[in-house]
Amino acid sequence: MASGHKGVFRRVKRYKRAGKPVNLLWERMPREYRLPIKEIYGPRLTTVFLDEKVLMPTKENIDKRLQIDLEREINYEMSKLNSE
Repeated sequence: MASGHKGVFRRVKRYKRAGKPVNLLWERMPREYRLPIKEIYGPRLTTVFLDEKVLMPTKENIDKRLQIDLEREINYEMSKLNSE
């Protein structure tokens, strides 16, 4: 949006397409085709992670990735000590 707000929007009215398709930008369409629009909201991230089916696999993946990253960082730091 012009204000910088980011969101998912849907046009409230749906019109049937009749005849030749119009290749205009939405800004140039008549007002009744463009407005009103409604913002659509989804579930919050915290609500999604309350579900155990989502939380447990995510935790497992985080643990695996953290272990790999820690080993890599430790090896890097040790290599710097050995080269000096």
